[in-house]
Amino acid sequence: MKKLVWSLIILFLVALLPLPVAAENPATTHVYDEANLLSDLHIEELETIAAEYGEKLHIDFIFFTREDESTFIGNYMDDFYDEKAPGYDKAHGRAVLVGVDMIGRRVVIDAHSDVKEHLDPDRLTMIRD
Repeated sequence: MKKLVWSLIILFLVALLPLPVAAENPATTHVYDEANLLSDLHIEELETIAAEYGEKLHIDFIFFTREDESTFIGNYMDDFYDEKAPGYDKAHGRAVLVGVDMIGRRVVIDAHSDVKEHLDPDRLTMIRD
């Protein structure tokens, strides 16, 4: 009986040991629908598109919908980038964050790393339109 108890204790302790985990890039979640605008099917489609284009272009694409007056969506996305450190190739790497603010009816696009160079104000306006 003592052997069984010790075996279970050892098994339990081994299960608690941290295992090395490879960092996943791009991020596994690309869609944050906090405004509940999207159906499960739409979220799944956006996730697939973000993953496919992300792999093709080496950019981490992340989409947000918000319906919250407490924080401007641009600030929310900046905080997300600072805290979660998305990026295709590394933390705080190549990423494009797209936010839809339902309160202000705004679309905010925020590029990071060298992707900023390709998204000048004219191009961003064209994308939003």
